[in-house]
Amino acid sequence: RIPFSVPEAVEWHRLRECLNMKWKAEVCCSFDLSERSLAYLGFKLFRGNPFSDNSIVTWAMFNKENLVNRTFTFWQWFYSTLNLMKDRKCNKHWQQQAIVGFISKPDCENILCQELSGTFMLRFSDSELGALTVRERVLVDFVKLILVCFQSSWLRATSQASNDKRLFSKRFERAVLVIITEKKNAFHDYFQ
Repeated sequence: RIPFSVPEAVEWHRLRECLNMKWKAEVCCSFDLSERSLAYLGFKLFRGNPFSDNSIVTWAMFNKENLVNRTFTFWQWFYSTLNLMKDRKCNKHWQQQAIVGFISKPDCENILCQELSGTFMLRFSDSELGALTVRERVLVDFVKLILVCFQSSWLRATSQASNDKRLFSKRFERAVLVIITEKKNAFHDYFQ
């Protein structure tokens, strides 16, 4: 390898290892990303197209071309999730594996369909940089709340489920109640 030379393309299995090492080092975690997480990263990087360990990832795919229907690249998205998990409030929950993170919305909903009402999952948002999405099972439907962290200094909640702020406020308070009652220790730093 030539110093300071970045190859134009690498095999997915090599990049997967690099992303895993980068994540572990930056987030300071003792465990590897799960196989499901790495498969999801591959799915995003290859834009939903089939891929294998030997599939080629180009520099353009990685950090020049925007993801499908997004205004950001794969690297911008990945790096924003990494920075979110470096935040001290989020990091400890990642370390406790209370945040699932890298999982698709359909996979998340499939898992939640098998759970009781009130069960929720934290995953990285596909549409917002540096954001966690809270998916909650409510009877036969789902409530989606997005917790967006900007510059690791404050959390802002937004909702795509409704434009009615009062309805959103009630849903957010209900999600907070679920979090407080069912996950008392995991998320107590976020709420008073």
